[in-house]
Amino acid sequence: TYMNSDQPGAPVIQLSKTGDLSYKIDVSVPANETARYAIYRSEDDVLDADTDKILDFIYTDQDFSYTDQLSGLQDFNGQYHYFVTTLSRFWIESPLSNSQLSDSVLSLPPTVVSTTPADSGLISIGSGLRIDFSKTMSGQSLDSLIHFSPAVNFEAAWGSDNKFITVSFPDLLAKAENYTVVIDSAITDVNGRLLDGNADSTEGDSYLFHFSTKGDDDIPPQLIAAYPPEGEKIDSEDIFTFWFNEPLLEDSISSDKIALYQGETFIDTKFFYRKSGEQSSLSIKATEALNPDTKYTLFLDSSLVDTAGNALTSMIVREYETSQWHHANTRKVDDFAAPAGWWQPSGSGSTTGILDSKTTWGFSKKAYIPGPNIKKSAYLKYSWDTGASAHLIREYLPPTDPKNIEFDSTYTMQVYIFGDGSGTLFRFAVDEYYDGKWQDTEVSQWITIDWIGWRLVEWKLTDPNSVGSWISSNEEITGNKFRMDSFQFDYVPGESAASGLVYLDEFRVVQKSNAPVGITERPGVPVEYTLGQNYPNPFNPVTTISYSVPQSGRVRLLVYDMQGREVVRLVDGFVTAGNHTVRFNGNKLASGSYIYRLETGEKVLTRKMLLIK
Repeated sequence: TYMNSDQPGAPVIQLSKTGDLSYKIDVSVPANETARYAIYRSEDDVLDADTDKILDFIYTDQDFSYTDQLSGLQDFNGQYHYFVTTLSRFWIESPLSNSQLSDSVLSLPPTVVSTTPADSGLISIGSGLRIDFSKTMSGQSLDSLIHFSPAVNFEAAWGSDNKFITVSFPDLLAKAENYTVVIDSAITDVNGRLLDGNADSTEGDSYLFHFSTKGDDDIPPQLIAAYPPEGEKIDSEDIFTFWFNEPLLEDSISSDKIALYQGETFIDTKFFYRKSGEQSSLSIKATEALNPDTKYTLFLDSSLVDTAGNALTSMIVREYETSQWHHANTRKVDDFAAPAGWWQPSGSGSTTGILDSKTTWGFSKKAYIPGPNIKKSAYLKYSWDTGASAHLIREYLPPTDPKNIEFDSTYTMQVYIFGDGSGTLFRFAVDEYYDGKWQDTEVSQWITIDWIGWRLVEWKLTDPNSVGSWISSNEEITGNKFRMDSFQFDYVPGESAASGLVYLDEFRVVQKSNAPVGITERPGVPVEYTLGQNYPNPFNPVTTISYSVPQSGRVRLLVYDMQGREVVRLVDGFVTAGNHTVRFNGNKLASGSYIYRLETGEKVLTRKMLLIK
């Protein structure tokens, strides 16, 4: 055993090659020392326990062996350096063991692991393609490496990690057509190895797959669900997500198709769209915190279309109301902009019932919270062993990690989760400090991930009914302070999917308050005259027009019919410098197009709007 400050002794290792892609590490541990041993692998001779890859942790008091079974899909094809350290119960690490050097490791040629759609799949005429590879590719120009029959005009680009290609079509594909795609054998990975198209471990083959396009499709996209549900008080930092039964045409989604209003005041928002299999989600978030105890209206324009060009049947309108609570104090735990010390799921002894090689934690730019933040998130890709008797993923953040802050029970834990609709369960777990030491772990109640898209999930520590059951002695939040233990996930036989992928972003703890806060109108004085497009447009019968004037003075805002006749005078008088909105009610006018015109001493601006009854 060790005292708190004692540094444990280092083990001694011996390396032997047991196969083309496997190495055995024999570890001799310090005598009579029960401890955790960290097994490291480095791609260079600068050995560093802070940055080199940890293969596994082994808890024992006996000499042991560990086999590193390589997949052959690693990008590295040089010589690995292996070393091991001892970790005391207080996570004090020993000096490094001696290092052992492997041969130059085998890196297999790249293969195509999947295509979207799958071979002989069916897509809409506005859809694109995706080709995923087994390895990191060289990122070479794709113009002459992808071939279509019949020939089409296409644009191909590498994904951010050079492991997949996306293909888009500037023009809609032909309806009810059969296509063949050939990925040329000249495409290479980062080591210069050619494509192994038929996956026989011999490079130099092309890869071929087929897909067909749908015939006539006149069915508009349907809204499956929306979050938050109407009638539920929402958080001031909440996110609005709309879940559709099919992919939308991304080019039809733009900021002018989305409008959030507080009364007549337009609220600036950002959006994030993502296709999820044959469905899709559109998530929207205000760029600033919403005001507490306030009503908002969110509009999605009916001109949003699916990949066949079918528009929504009508404009989507949702009414929301924030709770009386605002965020008085926010402390970031992890925004996932850079890797922290989060363990791989299999690194925790509490994790059970998973397929280790198919369950990973990492960081991605593929999904993120819309708004003025870094466009990156964490992800958990998981695969359950459905035949196991118990299941749990404990995604652990060590207490020694600088991101693992301490907080008390006046805080609420929050994280945004991009759900996969899998029915997988999620909860928070925290370490609890009382009687002068950290000695308990509490968990929240399980939440079922039954949604697709972003959603804000939280644990209010002051709510006694929110505490779940795991290894706690009393299942109560009674400690003096807390710190993060883990995100946890569970599988429910017959209800959860066997595998899935979720993203997490903006993990924080917040103190909420219902004390009055200052609420200001839209800040800043504009630098130029502007006349915004009315919203909604088309409208029936009420719409809102926004305009900005950089200096105070006489302003007129007039509405004309298409024959140039004035039908209403909305503004006519002195207006102070700033941003303004005005509502226009066309209930006494006939359906049709109208011109609205802003007149000042410096500028005249006009726009068109459409009234449909």
